[in-house]
Amino acid sequence: MKTKSILLVFLLLVTQSVFAQIMFQSHYGGTADDFGCKVIQTSDNGYFVAAITESYGAGYRDIFLIRTNEFGDTLWTKTIGGLQDDQPNAMKKTSDNNYIIAGSTSSFGAGNSDVYLLKVDQNGDTIWTKTYGGSMDDQAHDVIQTSDGGYLVVGSTTSFTSGFSSVYAIRTDSNGDTLWTKSYEEKYSNVGCSVVQLSDGGFFFCGLTQEYALSGTADCYFIRTNSQGDTLWTKTYGGNNYDGAFYAYDAGNGIIISGTTKSFGAGGNDIFLGLFNYNGDNLWIKTYGGMNSDYGGAFARTNDNGYIITGYTKSFGGGDQSMYLIKTDNNGDTLWTRTFGQIGEWGGCVQQTSDNGYIISGNISWYGKGIDVYLVKTNSDGISGFHQIIKPDSTFNVFPNPNNGTFTIQLDKAHSNVSIYVYDLMGRIVYSKNGLFDQLNTEIIKLPDVSDGLYYLHLSSENINVFEKIIIKK
Repeated sequence: MKTKSILLVFLLLVTQSVFAQIMFQSHYGGTADDFGCKVIQTSDNGYFVAAITESYGAGYRDIFLIRTNEFGDTLWTKTIGGLQDDQPNAMKKTSDNNYIIAGSTSSFGAGNSDVYLLKVDQNGDTIWTKTYGGSMDDQAHDVIQTSDGGYLVVGSTTSFTSGFSSVYAIRTDSNGDTLWTKSYEEKYSNVGCSVVQLSDGGFFFCGLTQEYALSGTADCYFIRTNSQGDTLWTKTYGGNNYDGAFYAYDAGNGIIISGTTKSFGAGGNDIFLGLFNYNGDNLWIKTYGGMNSDYGGAFARTNDNGYIITGYTKSFGGGDQSMYLIKTDNNGDTLWTRTFGQIGEWGGCVQQTSDNGYIISGNISWYGKGIDVYLVKTNSDGISGFHQIIKPDSTFNVFPNPNNGTFTIQLDKAHSNVSIYVYDLMGRIVYSKNGLFDQLNTEIIKLPDVSDGLYYLHLSSENINVFEKIIIKK
């Protein structure tokens, strides 16, 4: 497998700094659907990606490992799994510079699906694998390395419960052998999504609880345990609609929780970030989004003690759904937001990189042609490169270029329902329209009053998806 497109990778020279920041957008996959899950920067400034593939491997879905260099170019790929459905939901770097991956498997284990825990080395080769669970459905949503070098996995189980789904926790040694397991059963269905180990050796779990699985309502669900997994307390947080806590981080002065809320915010689903004390009481909460659905909440702490958050937005961006990137200060107040993509993009993981930029993994949709793993590298302001995808049977010219804001687009052949976008370097759309190309397959564009500089022209339809640089000089 090779990278399906090399995206306009360039160095942005920061005017008040002596270093440069690499920016790119790349996508990876085959003829079927492939989904990006987690990404970690490697010691050589490349990236290690855990994804799901339906294009490659032994079964319906397999774990898909992608190793890239610092520019997003593929160095190697590996698939792991059996004949059924195997997928990663979490990945962390271990103290010995390898990787621990947790998810679910229907190919191996005892039941319909089991918790799947595997350790791989820096080359993606398997060191060991383990499965945990019973005769029903069990899966992992998060994994951490514990203070003793072992692992704590959290997810959900229907094997070890009297009816509804319950939070499922598994404590292992460094080889993945079970030390203890717990099922935190309530009278309602609940799911564990994230875990942190606290300074006293105990654990804090977050997730969601639902009175009825199909009701459309849920509350954030918190569990505090001792080091043996015994419950100290449980709490719920939320309103009258859907609220789920998906990610947790120990900030030192409390637990930062992120997720999705439909009870609070501007409308539809919104992303939220909140600080809770170690007793589970809310200290502050902030929401991000607009009138439509905005979902996700994967986040990381940044070097300035703020936070970087990703997910998807249907409220902002240039189309139906875009990858959403939000930078906040230490109190969760928004510093800036960015969007990437237009028709179905989603951010599932974000990290700050060694050059103070950001790396986001997720999905990109291709106008009815399927889904690929999507990797976006930005600078410290959240600005990234643009796709440079030119299909062999779809070429076009822009002239004059440079120009004064008026220019002509000429396609080599007829295309229907072409959308035209022009972006500035901040990724903002400064011009858009549905192209009505004449019989010569040309369209004259007159930009509004824009400043001199570099812009990006994007043409998209069912059969064409191309970018071109244009220079405005009046």
